[in-house]
Amino acid sequence: MAQTPQTLTVKLDLSDTGSQIAQYIRQEIKNRVAAIDPQGVAGTVADAIDRVRTLHRQEYGCCAECTHESGVVWPCATIRAIDGPTEH
Repeated sequence: MAQTPQTLTVKLDLSDTGSQIAQYIRQEIKNRVAAIDPQGVAGTVADAIDRVRTLHRQEYGCCAECTHESGVVWPCATIRAIDGPTEH
């Protein structure tokens, strides 16, 4: 008999990388992905997204990477592209 895939869809703001809850959730996601993706492709993608988020972090209401001298409001276009559409 075929197994029914288990799906977990969660949208959380994990940009606070110092948060213990965020760290726990990130590790749990990596563990679950590793179980279904032994080649590590998804983990590599997740790590790349983490690196992008680290660069495009919020500082004083602006994106630390995009701002330079122009004051690009956070979330910048890069973070919005990663997060996808938001509900209004």
